[in-house]
Amino acid sequence: LEANGVDVLRITGNADELILDDDMDLDKLKTGMEAVVDGFSAEVIFDPDEEVRMDARKRIQEEEEKTKLLLELKGKEKEYPGNLSGGQQQRVALARGIVMQPKVLLLDEPLSAIDAKLRKSLQTSIRRIHKDLGLTSVFVTHDQDEAMVMSDVIHLFHDGVIEQSGSPVEVYTKPETTFAAGFIGNYNILDANAMEAITGKKWNSGQFAIRPETFLLSKDTITTEDYRMNGTIIDYVPRGNVLRYHIDINGVEVYADVLFRSMSMFNVGEKINVGVADHNCVRL
Repeated sequence: LEANGVDVLRITGNADELILDDDMDLDKLKTGMEAVVDGFSAEVIFDPDEEVRMDARKRIQEEEEKTKLLLELKGKEKEYPGNLSGGQQQRVALARGIVMQPKVLLLDEPLSAIDAKLRKSLQTSIRRIHKDLGLTSVFVTHDQDEAMVMSDVIHLFHDGVIEQSGSPVEVYTKPETTFAAGFIGNYNILDANAMEAITGKKWNSGQFAIRPETFLLSKDTITTEDYRMNGTIIDYVPRGNVLRYHIDINGVEVYADVLFRSMSMFNVGEKINVGVADHNCVRL
């Protein structure tokens, strides 16, 4: 903006020049002006390769910051592994996997070594991150409950072969094989003779599955279920907010789950009424 000691404003692309008096304040004239460069910068500081590398580093840093915020790791960047909790260490491992925005993320039993309470928290976090980033994730687990919580689609493997595929609700409520019923739903697996003993109805040969939570247990007479029978409490096991009762019905032992509440509690040796609907007796 200065030529031969005289202030000059040269407009690129136009041969005209605006000559300014020495007493004019060029800084005031420049106020409010913006320079827009067409194409590559007129003043090259770095070679093209370095420009590309700088842009890539900037994008990586931006992704790192987003990932740290997403996984609640902000402020933990300089910590050594020994200073991080188990959950934080797992989130760091997850951050390494997602920072480059992969199209498919493989999670091979990532929560198997973590205590139950933290595992549930991380399941929620992973599920949220999966949705937020729009990832396709393959989650390998031997934990039935974890499979139900984490999956949109479950592929149940047995001896290296897919035994059944479907949504968690489909696989849980409509098992197609004995293995699927025993693995994903903790079903009572009964043959035709056992079904006849507990229901009083003749059943064709084969195997049948009844989910433990579909049994209705009561001290009073049951009138609402298709099959009604008498049973004796053999044992019970607390399972969190559920009580699992082992019941003898005409010489056949079944187990039934009820919510842990005082009105549904029975004693060992107590006689009770048991009912189950026909549609909850699934043929395998």
